[in-house]
Amino acid sequence: MKDYLLKDEKMGWTGQPDTSVRFVFADFFVVPFSIMWGGFAIFWESMVFVNIVLSTRMQGSPELWVFPIFGIPFVLVGLYMIVGRFILKDFRKKRTYYAITNRRVLALTDLWGKHLGAAYINSVPAINLSLRCDRIGKVSFDN
Repeated sequence: MKDYLLKDEKMGWTGQPDTSVRFVFADFFVVPFSIMWGGFAIFWESMVFVNIVLSTRMQGSPELWVFPIFGIPFVLVGLYMIVGRFILKDFRKKRTYYAITNRRVLALTDLWGKHLGAAYINSVPAINLSLRCDRIGKVSFDN
């Protein structure tokens, strides 16, 4: 983070997102939906494959392979929603760094290239902090 400091700027605080936090409030709605989506997509694919492979009258018909190919994107989206988004969230958290200096608030992400977000403290309209009893919280810089 020190590489991104301005002249006469002093580091006050640095930190990273808490990687032990896996679920957020929105997950109470997304998880059941993703299980239903992924479950149906996997059920669809398995039934299509069973019907194509076990049915002797369907063998030799290349147009019937459109159905399992059609279902593959739905299975992939379902697997991402069930498991992949948590892996990506953890990957992103481990590569995100925050800093507050005497002049700016900085957020650096180093995923597939570095991206720095910065705001001058004087231009931030409001700083809001919400903490749970276990000291896990959220800081937002807005109205």
